[in-house]
Amino acid sequence: MNQESKRLSDCPADRLAQCRGHTVQARYDALQGLLNKADQRLDDLEGALGTCERWFAKHSPIAPLIGGFGDAEHPMLTFIRAHQSAPAAKVNPVDGDVLPPVGSKVWIELASSGWDEQTVTGYYVWPSHGLDKNVHRVFVRVKDADGTPNARLLADVRTSAQATSQ
Repeated sequence: MNQESKRLSDCPADRLAQCRGHTVQARYDALQGLLNKADQRLDDLEGALGTCERWFAKHSPIAPLIGGFGDAEHPMLTFIRAHQSAPAAKVNPVDGDVLPPVGSKVWIELASSGWDEQTVTGYYVWPSHGLDKNVHRVFVRVKDADGTPNARLLADVRTSAQATSQ
């Protein structure tokens, strides 16, 4: 029995939904904290890159003399720029894969407006409700045209081809 199941089993039956809500909220808060730290680190790196650019711009008359490289940009600055803007490595799709690729367009049903086109931004997986530890619930993270995030179970997501055939 995992920690979450144990915590939920300790919860009185009349408060089970509330306990589940607290568990989901705790997970959300933990993930939000990690995202905030990552955003702060990215801001710190962008600030460091800006400092490097200002230093090299100020000292550009002597920059070509550093290590005899013969150009006005230090190799470390070139390296930082290249890795800051490098795209993520593409992974070839696997035959039979049912996950829509990140960046692809899919359709999800919204209670307020019906089916809406969204862009896939990622995935996450939760264990099953049942006893089989090998079964998992797969969710697809999406965002709408305004950038509002959302997520749906994989079974509730339609690709453009599926949407037009239904």
